[in-house]
Amino acid sequence: MVSIRNCLFAASLLSAVCNAAPLLSLTQAQRIAARDAPQIDAQAAALRAAQHASVGAGELSDPKLIIGIDNLPLDGADRYNLTRDFMTMRKIGVMQDFTRGEKLRLRVDRAEAEVAREAALLSAAKFNLRRDVALAWIERHFAQRQRELVKELMREAELQVATTTATLAGGRGLANDPLTARMAEAQLAERSIEAERNVARATANLARWIGAAASASLDSAPAFDSLSQPANASNIAQHPSLSMYAPMEAVAASEMKLAEAAKHPDWSLEVAYSQRGPSFSNMLSIGVRIDL
Repeated sequence: MVSIRNCLFAASLLSAVCNAAPLLSLTQAQRIAARDAPQIDAQAAALRAAQHASVGAGELSDPKLIIGIDNLPLDGADRYNLTRDFMTMRKIGVMQDFTRGEKLRLRVDRAEAEVAREAALLSAAKFNLRRDVALAWIERHFAQRQRELVKELMREAELQVATTTATLAGGRGLANDPLTARMAEAQLAERSIEAERNVARATANLARWIGAAASASLDSAPAFDSLSQPANASNIAQHPSLSMYAPMEAVAASEMKLAEAAKHPDWSLEVAYSQRGPSFSNMLSIGVRIDL
């Protein structure tokens, strides 16, 4: 007897725990989707890359190290010798490219515009994800509501069948009343199958965004008649789906200005020290290069 009571108590406790499972709200579904969405991670990585690239956009390029051998003989008695021929030199030096200040400023403008563009694209990706998850959650919510209503109608139809059958058996009512009630019950049975199919389809659609969490019971729906942001034509440009176009236009404009600035050449300075054989003097070379 004690073991039976323990089993019954454990079963009731397990049932209570299952019934107390947390409900899936719309906000929680959006949070789960944002946490596991690869497109959000990819766009966030693109934003970080643009931010890192913008750090050195206005700086000169790194200097270049020059190491080489000039005028090495390939034949004769001095071939491959580094010290006998007076023209052979072992050279080491540095070269620095100097970009025009206008181009550097334009590169900074382009980098800042690219950061703004990637940030706007990230905001739009998050907005689109929240919208898609909300639509999937709402679809499942109303599919479940429809299924519950059909179940209530099924119970009423079963009661109607029992009532009309009992009334006809008591010698009252019409002969076709039970048949009419059974036809209505059969139609509701078809609607119940369709409602179950709609719930399964809505659950699968929600699972695209949040995985296994889509099978959890849904919490009560939020107030659909209130908007998170009031509709206002004056701030339409700040809408996440439209806010990306201003920085995209800025990137294109900076690219055009850089193309115009490319008509003006940059220049570079090269300084090299050349060492020759012990019988010859060493050399210092200074050169300037200009793009044509």
